[in-house]
Amino acid sequence: MPIINSVIKGKQPVIDTLNVTPTTSAQQITATGGTDGYSPVNVSAVTSSIDANIQAGNIKKDVTILGVTGSFEGGVTPTGTKSITSNGVYDVTNFASADVQVPTTAPAYYIEKTKDANNKLLNGSTLINLSGVTELSSHVLEYAYNNNTNITGAVDFSSVTTISGSFSCRNMCENCTGITSVDLSSLTTISGSFSCSSMFNGCSGITSINLSSLTTISSSSNCANMFINCSGITGVVDLSSLTTISGISLCQSMFSRCTGITGVNLSSLTTISNGYSNCSSMFNGCSGITSIDLSSLATISGSNDCQSMFNGCSNLSRVSFYALDTNSFGSSTSQFNKMLNGVTGCTVHFPMRIQSTIGSWSDVTAGFNGTNTTVLFDIVTTLTGADSNSYVRTQKNSTSTATAWTYNNTLYYTSGTTEPSVGDTIYSDSACTTSVTTISSIA
Repeated sequence: MPIINSVIKGKQPVIDTLNVTPTTSAQQITATGGTDGYSPVNVSAVTSSIDANIQAGNIKKDVTILGVTGSFEGGVTPTGTKSITSNGVYDVTNFASADVQVPTTAPAYYIEKTKDANNKLLNGSTLINLSGVTELSSHVLEYAYNNNTNITGAVDFSSVTTISGSFSCRNMCENCTGITSVDLSSLTTISGSFSCSSMFNGCSGITSINLSSLTTISSSSNCANMFINCSGITGVVDLSSLTTISGISLCQSMFSRCTGITGVNLSSLTTISNGYSNCSSMFNGCSGITSIDLSSLATISGSNDCQSMFNGCSNLSRVSFYALDTNSFGSSTSQFNKMLNGVTGCTVHFPMRIQSTIGSWSDVTAGFNGTNTTVLFDIVTTLTGADSNSYVRTQKNSTSTATAWTYNNTLYYTSGTTEPSVGDTIYSDSACTTSVTTISSIA
């Protein structure tokens, strides 16, 4: 109803418009300033802005006041207990209590990791699963899980490409007998001194390892004792990408006493150099090894590099060094010292071209300290068969009616004692009765 002051006889009243904004306090409105009344009086709608306390947290859940829907659940009595066994953020709103059972110190097999911007694991941080880490710096995993039998299953180093820091993984998992496999499939370079020495020493539960991408081992003692006493490893160890072992004692006793290993693929290895005892005792006591592929090894220049390398490999019957060059030895004459100690009846093949260089060395004439060792210096000629295999001539194994060749440490034959021709047959027996393939080319 319009607000109108008293009307003076004979005078028209002054009527104005009034807009009113509501507040949380009472308001008294009177006509002032020459105005007799208001028509209309416009009163704004009330919104949540009228009071700062109108907000969701102050309104009962699912109740809407002035457009604000409440979320407050006060008044509901929480019940039950929530059990918490690991670190984290938990919602305990609806529980009367929380039963927290988190160890005050983390178990030894769980330790946090810290990486830099280049995914290099930093000192002072360790983790058995290194997914996403590409490089390891000095001391990062040294003794981290030493003698911890709680660790079981696989060790995942599948993203690690480089172990560059000194002592990075020294004795890391020594005697962790629950580990069953090690994935180092992306590892190309081990360059830090003592970086992997005794890394898996005594891990008798390991049945398989993957080192198929490893190309270079350098510095000193990097892989010494790395898998020593891992008697559970079986089959052929794949080191087919390894080309260079250059330093001091790098692979000394690397697979010593791994009695389940039956062979080692070192087919790309060209160089063992710049050190002392680089591969000494590398396969010491590996009684299961029957073959070793060293078909590309051209240089052995450090003293005692192959000392006792196959000591105790009682089933090893043949070793071939067909790629060795006459100038590959430097001044040292002890590269093969006691290489076959404890091995009986092994045949060692060298190319004829180096006989004048090493034929009189004491370790060669002594049969590398083995028993009944046969040392042969062969004329090396290569045939390429139809199945793309390469055959290397072994003159000393030839007969009066057949010429001997070897492929992958196995003897094959061509008929006759003259040089074979393209199209001739390669046989598996010296009588040349069982054919294997036909020669497609001669290198």
